[in-house]
Amino acid sequence: MHRLDLVVQLVLEELERETPPADPGAGEIYAIGASPNAAWAGQGGRLAAWGDGLACLAVGRWG
Repeated sequence: MHRLDLVVQLVLEELERETPPADPGAGEIYAIGASPNAAWAGQGGRLAAWGDGLACLAVGRWG
């Protein structure tokens, strides 16, 4: 249910971000850039969302 809520009410904090934020807030969503590093290494093109202290990485799809 949490993932559905994040996608239906999608508001991006930042596009093409390459590093995770130091202190993300609940409900914040970032579009990960093409060459991310640190904890996001290898996750380019995904969405990173936070809720209840947890991170969720989702794959975006065109269409």
